Amino acid sequence: DALRSEFQAMDQDGDGRLDLQEMMLMLRKHEGNDAKANVPLADSVCLYVLEFGARNPVADMVLMESEMLAVGTWDGLLRLVDLQQRSCQKIMQTAAKTTAHECQVLAVCTWRHAKDTEDQFFAGLDDGSVSCWATSTCLPCGQGFSAAGSAGAASPYLRIAWQAHPCHVTGLRTCGEWLISASEDRTVRLWDAADGRTLANFFGHSGGVMALCVDFYDKLLWTGARDHSVRSWDLAEVELQIREIASMKRCDKESFAYEVGFSRLSAKERHKRFAKAKAKGNDKATKGRAR
Repeated sequence: DALRSEFQAMDQDGDGRLDLQEMMLMLRKHEGNDAKANVPLADSVCLYVLEFGARNPVADMVLMESEMLAVGTWDGLLRLVDLQQRSCQKIMQTAAKTTAHECQVLAVCTWRHAKDTEDQFFAGLDDGSVSCWATSTCLPCGQGFSAAGSAGAASPYLRIAWQAHPCHVTGLRTCGEWLISASEDRTVRLWDAADGRTLANFFGHSGGVMALCVDFYDKLLWTGARDHSVRSWDLAEVELQIREIASMKRCDKESFAYEVGFSRLSAKERHKRFAKAKAKGNDKATKGRAR
Protein backbone atom coordinates (compact mmCIF):
# COMPACT_ATOMS: atom_id res chain seq x y z
CA ASP A 1 0.00 0.00 0.00
CA ALA A 2 2.82 2.40 0.84
CA LEU A 3 4.51 1.72 -2.49
CA ARG A 4 1.21 2.15 -4.34
CA SER A 5 0.57 5.51 -2.67
CA GLU A 6 4.12 6.67 -3.41
CA PHE A 7 3.76 5.53 -7.03
CA GLN A 8 0.55 7.49 -7.51
CA ALA A 9 2.09 10.57 -5.93
CA MET A 10 5.14 10.50 -8.24
CA ASP A 11 3.11 9.69 -11.36
CA GLN A 12 2.23 13.30 -12.11
CA ASP A 13 1.24 12.81 -15.76
CA GLY A 14 -1.15 9.98 -14.84
CA ASP A 15 0.06 7.55 -17.52
CA GLY A 16 0.82 4.83 -14.96
CA ARG A 17 4.57 4.79 -15.74
CA LEU A 18 7.70 6.10 -14.03
CA ASP A 19 11.10 6.70 -15.54
CA LEU A 20 14.10 4.74 -14.26
CA GLN A 21 15.45 7.45 -11.98
CA GLU A 22 12.08 8.03 -10.28
CA MET A 23 11.68 4.28 -9.72
CA MET A 24 15.16 3.97 -8.18
CA LEU A 25 14.52 6.89 -5.83
CA MET A 26 11.21 5.43 -4.72
CA LEU A 27 12.70 2.00 -3.97
CA ARG A 28 15.66 3.49 -2.09
CA LYS A 29 13.33 5.55 0.06
CA HIS A 30 11.31 2.52 1.13
CA GLU A 31 14.46 0.52 1.83
CA GLY A 32 15.40 3.02 4.56
CA ASN A 33 17.97 4.81 2.40
CA ASP A 34 16.48 8.27 2.84
CA ALA A 35 19.90 9.91 3.18
CA LYS A 36 20.85 8.71 -0.34
CA ALA A 37 17.51 9.28 -1.99
CA ASN A 38 18.73 12.40 -3.75
CA VAL A 39 21.95 10.81 -5.10
CA PRO A 40 22.04 11.11 -8.92
CA LEU A 41 21.32 7.91 -10.79
CA ALA A 42 24.73 7.93 -12.58
CA ASP A 43 26.53 7.75 -9.20
CA SER A 44 24.20 5.16 -7.70
CA VAL A 45 24.64 2.47 -10.38
CA CYS A 46 28.39 2.78 -11.13
CA LEU A 47 30.12 -0.31 -9.71
CA TYR A 48 33.75 0.74 -10.07
CA VAL A 49 36.04 3.01 -12.06
CA LEU A 50 39.27 2.12 -13.86
CA GLU A 51 41.55 5.05 -14.66
CA PHE A 52 43.99 4.87 -17.57
CA GLY A 53 45.84 8.11 -16.94
CA ALA A 54 45.35 11.79 -17.56
CA ARG A 55 44.79 12.91 -21.16
CA ASN A 56 44.39 9.31 -22.26
CA PRO A 57 40.86 8.86 -23.67
CA VAL A 58 39.39 5.40 -24.18
CA ALA A 59 38.68 5.17 -27.92
CA ASP A 60 37.13 1.70 -28.21
CA MET A 61 36.61 -1.51 -26.28
CA VAL A 62 35.14 -4.95 -26.79
CA LEU A 63 33.73 -7.45 -24.28
CA MET A 64 35.14 -10.99 -24.47
CA GLU A 65 33.54 -14.28 -23.47
CA SER A 66 36.13 -14.98 -20.76
CA GLU A 67 34.96 -12.00 -18.66
CA MET A 68 37.76 -9.88 -20.07
CA LEU A 69 37.57 -6.44 -21.63
CA ALA A 70 39.91 -5.36 -24.43
CA VAL A 71 40.42 -1.58 -24.22
CA GLY A 72 42.18 0.65 -26.75
CA THR A 73 43.42 4.08 -25.66
CA TRP A 74 45.12 7.10 -27.19
CA ASP A 75 48.49 6.25 -25.63
CA GLY A 76 48.89 3.47 -28.21
CA LEU A 77 48.27 0.64 -25.74
CA LEU A 78 45.83 -2.24 -25.98
CA ARG A 79 44.89 -3.42 -22.48
CA LEU A 80 43.16 -6.61 -21.34
CA VAL A 81 41.12 -5.95 -18.20
CA ASP A 82 39.90 -8.75 -15.92
CA LEU A 83 36.36 -7.80 -14.96
CA GLN A 84 36.33 -10.07 -11.89
CA GLN A 85 39.59 -8.84 -10.39
CA ARG A 86 38.96 -5.33 -11.75
CA SER A 87 42.55 -4.94 -12.85
CA CYS A 88 44.62 -4.75 -16.01
CA GLN A 89 46.14 -8.17 -16.77
CA LYS A 90 48.05 -7.63 -20.03
CA ILE A 91 49.29 -4.63 -21.99
CA MET A 92 50.28 -4.55 -25.67
CA GLN A 93 52.18 -1.69 -27.28
CA THR A 94 50.50 -1.56 -30.67
CA ALA A 95 53.04 0.76 -32.33
CA ALA A 96 56.50 2.06 -31.64
CA LYS A 97 56.59 5.45 -29.95
CA THR A 98 58.39 8.28 -31.69
CA THR A 99 59.25 11.77 -30.60
CA ALA A 100 57.19 13.30 -33.38
CA HIS A 101 54.00 11.34 -33.00
CA GLU A 102 52.54 8.73 -30.70
CA CYS A 103 50.09 6.41 -32.45
CA GLN A 104 46.62 6.21 -30.96
CA VAL A 105 44.43 3.12 -30.83
CA LEU A 106 41.08 4.16 -32.31
CA ALA A 107 39.38 0.80 -32.98
CA VAL A 108 39.46 -2.65 -31.37
CA CYS A 109 37.84 -5.99 -32.19
CA THR A 110 38.40 -9.66 -31.40
CA TRP A 111 38.46 -12.69 -33.69
CA ARG A 112 38.89 -16.42 -33.21
CA HIS A 113 40.13 -18.77 -35.90
CA ALA A 114 38.23 -22.02 -36.45
CA LYS A 115 41.26 -24.08 -35.33
CA ASP A 116 42.08 -21.83 -32.38
CA THR A 117 40.86 -21.80 -28.79
CA GLU A 118 42.05 -18.28 -27.92
CA ASP A 119 40.84 -14.89 -29.10
CA GLN A 120 43.03 -12.71 -31.27
CA PHE A 121 42.92 -8.92 -31.10
CA PHE A 122 42.87 -6.44 -33.96
CA ALA A 123 43.82 -2.82 -33.27
CA GLY A 124 43.30 0.05 -35.71
CA LEU A 125 45.56 3.08 -35.30
CA ASP A 126 45.37 6.72 -36.30
CA ASP A 127 48.20 6.23 -38.81
CA GLY A 128 45.98 3.88 -40.85
CA SER A 129 47.68 0.64 -39.81
CA VAL A 130 46.04 -2.50 -38.42
CA SER A 131 47.83 -4.99 -36.19
CA CYS A 132 46.81 -8.43 -34.94
CA TRP A 133 47.83 -9.77 -31.53
CA ALA A 134 47.56 -13.43 -30.57
CA THR A 135 48.53 -15.84 -27.78
CA SER A 136 48.49 -19.10 -29.76
CA THR A 137 50.55 -20.18 -32.74
CA CYS A 138 47.91 -21.93 -34.85
CA LEU A 139 48.33 -19.35 -37.63
CA PRO A 140 51.63 -18.36 -39.25
CA CYS A 141 53.12 -14.97 -38.48
CA GLY A 142 53.60 -12.29 -41.07
CA GLN A 143 56.99 -11.47 -42.54
CA GLY A 144 59.27 -9.92 -39.94
CA PHE A 145 57.23 -11.14 -36.96
CA SER A 146 57.99 -13.99 -34.59
CA ALA A 147 55.78 -15.86 -32.14
CA ALA A 148 58.70 -16.81 -29.91
CA GLY A 149 58.97 -13.72 -27.74
CA SER A 150 60.84 -13.23 -24.51
CA ALA A 151 57.58 -13.24 -22.55
CA GLY A 152 56.70 -16.76 -23.70
CA ALA A 153 53.90 -18.19 -25.80
CA ALA A 154 51.23 -17.32 -23.22
CA SER A 155 51.79 -13.58 -23.65
CA PRO A 156 50.25 -11.77 -26.64
CA TYR A 157 52.64 -11.27 -29.52
CA LEU A 158 52.37 -9.29 -32.75
CA ARG A 159 51.26 -11.86 -35.31
CA ILE A 160 50.76 -9.61 -38.32
CA ALA A 161 50.48 -5.91 -39.17
CA TRP A 162 49.85 -3.96 -42.36
CA GLN A 163 48.98 -0.52 -43.71
CA ALA A 164 45.22 -0.75 -44.20
CA HIS A 165 44.36 2.91 -44.92
CA PRO A 166 46.25 6.15 -45.57
CA CYS A 167 44.70 7.82 -42.50
CA HIS A 168 42.71 7.12 -39.30
CA VAL A 169 41.10 3.71 -38.87
CA THR A 170 37.77 4.57 -37.26
CA GLY A 171 36.20 1.14 -36.89
CA LEU A 172 36.90 -2.60 -36.99
CA ARG A 173 34.47 -5.51 -37.19
CA THR A 174 34.83 -9.23 -37.91
CA CYS A 175 32.46 -11.39 -39.95
CA GLY A 176 33.43 -15.05 -40.09
CA GLU A 177 36.93 -15.20 -41.61
CA TRP A 178 36.79 -11.54 -42.65
CA LEU A 179 38.00 -8.34 -41.04
CA ILE A 180 36.17 -5.14 -42.01
CA SER A 181 37.81 -1.75 -41.49
CA ALA A 182 36.44 1.78 -41.84
CA SER A 183 38.51 4.92 -42.22
CA GLU A 184 38.50 8.67 -42.57
CA ASP A 185 39.65 8.11 -46.16
CA ARG A 186 35.93 7.53 -47.05
CA THR A 187 36.41 3.83 -47.76
CA VAL A 188 35.51 0.53 -46.14
CA ARG A 189 37.76 -2.43 -46.82
CA LEU A 190 37.42 -6.18 -46.44
CA TRP A 191 40.43 -8.28 -45.39
CA ASP A 192 41.30 -11.90 -44.83
CA ALA A 193 41.65 -12.01 -41.05
CA ALA A 194 44.20 -14.83 -41.23
CA ASP A 195 46.83 -13.14 -43.41
CA GLY A 196 45.67 -9.54 -44.01
CA ARG A 197 45.03 -9.92 -47.76
CA THR A 198 42.72 -7.38 -49.38
CA LEU A 199 39.48 -9.01 -50.53
CA ALA A 200 37.19 -6.10 -51.43
CA ASN A 201 36.84 -2.33 -51.27
CA PHE A 202 33.62 -0.38 -50.71
CA PHE A 203 33.43 3.07 -52.26
CA GLY A 204 30.51 5.51 -52.15
CA HIS A 205 30.73 7.69 -49.05
CA SER A 206 31.75 11.29 -49.66
CA GLY A 207 32.90 11.76 -46.06
CA GLY A 208 34.94 9.85 -43.53
CA VAL A 209 33.29 6.62 -42.38
CA MET A 210 32.66 6.87 -38.64
CA ALA A 211 30.60 3.77 -37.76
CA LEU A 212 29.87 0.29 -39.05
CA CYS A 213 27.93 -2.78 -37.97
CA VAL A 214 27.24 -6.23 -39.45
CA ASP A 215 23.92 -8.07 -39.81
CA PHE A 216 25.13 -11.67 -39.68
CA TYR A 217 21.70 -13.17 -40.45
CA ASP A 218 21.04 -11.26 -43.67
CA LYS A 219 24.76 -10.82 -44.47
CA LEU A 220 24.55 -7.04 -44.68
CA LEU A 221 27.08 -4.39 -43.74
CA TRP A 222 25.88 -1.00 -42.54
CA THR A 223 28.14 2.07 -42.54
CA GLY A 224 27.61 5.64 -41.38
CA ALA A 225 29.77 8.57 -42.44
CA ARG A 226 30.34 12.31 -42.18
CA ASP A 227 28.31 12.79 -45.38
CA HIS A 228 25.16 12.44 -43.21
CA SER A 229 24.26 9.09 -44.77
CA VAL A 230 23.97 5.42 -43.86
CA ARG A 231 24.73 2.85 -46.53
CA SER A 232 23.97 -0.87 -46.73
CA TRP A 233 26.30 -3.31 -48.49
CA ASP A 234 25.48 -6.86 -49.63
CA LEU A 235 28.10 -9.18 -48.15
CA ALA A 236 26.52 -12.26 -49.78
CA GLU A 237 27.24 -10.81 -53.23
CA VAL A 238 30.77 -9.93 -52.14
CA GLU A 239 31.33 -13.49 -50.95
CA LEU A 240 30.18 -14.84 -54.34
CA GLN A 241 32.55 -12.49 -56.18
CA ILE A 242 35.46 -13.52 -53.95
CA ARG A 243 34.80 -17.20 -54.70
CA GLU A 244 34.62 -16.54 -58.45
CA ILE A 245 37.90 -14.61 -58.39
CA ALA A 246 39.60 -17.38 -56.40
CA SER A 247 38.33 -20.00 -58.87
CA MET A 248 39.57 -17.98 -61.85
CA LYS A 249 43.00 -17.55 -60.26
CA ARG A 250 43.20 -21.29 -59.60
CA CYS A 251 42.31 -22.08 -63.23
CA ASP A 252 44.86 -19.56 -64.52
CA LYS A 253 47.54 -21.09 -62.32
CA GLU A 254 46.80 -24.62 -63.54
CA SER A 255 46.71 -23.47 -67.17
CA PHE A 256 50.02 -21.64 -66.80
CA ALA A 257 51.64 -24.69 -65.19
CA TYR A 258 50.45 -26.88 -68.09
CA GLU A 259 51.74 -24.43 -70.71
CA VAL A 260 55.12 -24.16 -69.02
CA GLY A 261 55.42 -27.92 -68.72
CA PHE A 262 54.42 -28.49 -72.35
CA SER A 263 56.81 -25.82 -73.65
CA ARG A 264 59.75 -27.52 -71.95
CA LEU A 265 59.21 -30.75 -73.89
CA SER A 266 61.53 -31.51 -76.74
CA ALA A 267 60.27 -31.44 -80.32
CA LYS A 268 60.41 -35.22 -80.50
CA GLU A 269 58.39 -35.63 -77.31
CA ARG A 270 55.79 -33.13 -78.48
CA HIS A 271 55.48 -35.02 -81.80
CA LYS A 272 54.93 -38.28 -79.92
CA ARG A 273 52.17 -36.73 -77.79
CA PHE A 274 50.43 -35.25 -80.83
CA ALA A 275 50.62 -38.61 -82.63
CA LYS A 276 49.25 -40.43 -79.60
CA ALA A 277 46.37 -38.00 -79.26
CA LYS A 278 45.63 -38.29 -82.99
CA ALA A 279 45.69 -42.09 -82.81
CA LYS A 280 43.17 -42.07 -79.99
CA GLY A 281 40.89 -39.84 -82.05
CA ASN A 282 41.13 -42.16 -85.06
CA ASP A 283 40.40 -45.22 -82.95
CA LYS A 284 37.21 -43.62 -81.60
CA ALA A 285 36.09 -42.66 -85.13
CA THR A 286 36.76 -46.22 -86.42
CA LYS A 287 34.78 -47.79 -83.61
CA GLY A 288 31.92 -45.41 -84.27
CA ARG A 289 31.72 -46.39 -87.99
CA ALA A 290 31.90 -50.10 -87.14
CA ARG A 291 28.89 -49.84 -84.92
